[in-house]
Amino acid sequence: AEIAGVNGALVVVPYYNKPSQAGLVRHYQAIAEEGGLPVVVYNVPGRAAVGLTAESIALIAEHPNVLAIKEATGDMILATRIRELCGRNLTVLSGDDFTTMPALSLGAKGCISVLSNLDPGTMSEMCAAASANAWDRALQLHMFIQPLCRALFADANPVPLKMAAAMLGWCTEEMRPPLYPSSEDVRTRLRIALRTHGLLKSEDE
Repeated sequence: AEIAGVNGALVVVPYYNKPSQAGLVRHYQAIAEEGGLPVVVYNVPGRAAVGLTAESIALIAEHPNVLAIKEATGDMILATRIRELCGRNLTVLSGDDFTTMPALSLGAKGCISVLSNLDPGTMSEMCAAASANAWDRALQLHMFIQPLCRALFADANPVPLKMAAAMLGWCTEEMRPPLYPSSEDVRTRLRIALRTHGLLKSEDE
């Protein structure tokens, strides 16, 4: 909170320890109370081994410093329950590119996205279309991004993303261990998906 330019904290569910729901609630309440920054909760059990229930999220959201949640489970039943319990008191942001459009239909206000690192315009347009109730267009864009989403999650994120960015000439494939560039099969899938998406031309390779 004392670092210049830091305006908020994206706080992931604690990994490895496997705390109880009561422990998770206390953890986020302490951060919101003592951390000195607005908090965005990051619910990602696929990475953290445990996830928050909607009931726990509702308790955490009672603190005025908790502004939003990055909901990355892709579980629309959970997203529905969060909306049911929290209403408009908590901003929900999709953290799962595959299900951002369905999440928007349930009241999510936007996304924190992997694919947006490569194509922010399409994700922004999809969110704007949903906000304007242009659901046919939102669905069209939702279907358009699916092949690239599948390629970007063909290995552990952010490995394919970094490889794709390198293919576009934005960076090198250098990664910090224990992450390394993926297989030739993943590389081929990425190249095809980037071409299909319109991001990669033959002359760029």
